[in-house]
Amino acid sequence: AYEISLGLVGSEMCIRDKLQGSERLLADVDIVICEISVEVLYEQQASFHDIYTWLTDRGFHYRGDFDRLMSPVDGRVLQVDAIFDRRTMADT
Repeated sequence: AYEISLGLVGSEMCIRDKLQGSERLLADVDIVICEISVEVLYEQQASFHDIYTWLTDRGFHYRGDFDRLMSPVDGRVLQVDAIFDRRTMADT
């Protein structure tokens, strides 16, 4: 089993390009940690929902985040390091 950590802020939708051709590799991955923008920061940026859907369609489950980048202006969440894994609730 493997873990993949992706720093994709500003190029989130490249996850499709980066991993689409690696479906066999992704089949061996149990955990994906992905840096995702929650607020729109870049043109043509993927939404959290886009990344969530792409990974859940491949059998991953969103488990939360472990790090957040907060706006220094108003304290809102700008980016998260989201955790996705393949475990089901029965496996925990």
